[in-house]
Amino acid sequence: LFCIGSSVFGYKVLKSTGKDITRLGPLHASLVSVVTATLLLLASVTKGIPTSLVQLNSLAIMAISIKQVGYSKTTKNNTVKRFWLVWVTAPLVALALTLLMMYAADKAGILFY
Repeated sequence: LFCIGSSVFGYKVLKSTGKDITRLGPLHASLVSVVTATLLLLASVTKGIPTSLVQLNSLAIMAISIKQVGYSKTTKNNTVKRFWLVWVTAPLVALALTLLMMYAADKAGILFY
């Protein structure tokens, strides 16, 4: 069930991060993989913090873009703007839906404390 989103939309995300933000050569792609794996392991294994592989990959690619074309040009990129918009709004929408469902469950008497 959880892999459906990545299976259906994975290609679009890969295309967006790999081509629309900046072009990656073999060295930069390897660097993205090493940085992402290191951050993922450090956060999850040592601190127990759940982290998103997709967000870490995207941020590493954005960092390479900042190095290649500069901060200003990277932050003005429409794909980067969309990523930040989704990353900010998705948790807020999830919070609102959770509160709505908890309220409905409480009113229906099916919520047990």
